[in-house]
Amino acid sequence: MPKFKITFVSETIEEFEVEASSQEEAVDVVCDGEIEPVNVWERSDIVGVEQI
Repeated sequence: MPKFKITFVSETIEEFEVEASSQEEAVDVVCDGEIEPVNVWERSDIVGVEQI
């Protein structure tokens, strides 16, 4: 039976809603882990299949 190598790429996408006085402050709040995401989803794609 033949073997195949599958290349699978995935990323987690997180969306946040933040109250802040500036964009920089909003980014700092998210990066500091002070807030939980309101939406989280996984995007994935098979980017290659080859017989080995």
